[in-house]
Amino acid sequence: MILDRIDRLARYAAILPGAEAVCRALLVQDPSAIPYEVREKRYALRSDAARRFEVHAHTIDLMACFSGGEVIHITDPKDLTPAEPLPQGQDGLKLDGRPQGLAVRLLPGWFFAILPEEAHCVAGQDGVHEAVYKWVVKIPV
Repeated sequence: MILDRIDRLARYAAILPGAEAVCRALLVQDPSAIPYEVREKRYALRSDAARRFEVHAHTIDLMACFSGGEVIHITDPKDLTPAEPLPQGQDGLKLDGRPQGLAVRLLPGWFFAILPEEAHCVAGQDGVHEAVYKWVVKIPV
């Protein structure tokens, strides 16, 4: 995992494919300039009981926050119970288990890159925000 400011994303070009292009596009908020799938996400934060983990085998989830904020938990998938594959043949699966592991706050102007085999649980309440607006860039590896 990598947590840093969006304006510093290009520094990770050696380990994040396309980091320079993604950085430029994020800074001007132009998803069409990103050479990967981009998912625009707006959602309300949820209680821990309403959150689930997921893990990917061949995809980096690069999350860039533009407004609001959230807590994202990261843990070893071995500490969770496998549930079902992600819908529509997407890379990965859902995992059951309470939020655990490292709790990371994603705030506006920051990105969080979650690497393959890192189980993550988004939408956690941080005591400040009620919702988050972010992009998730799906980088195949």
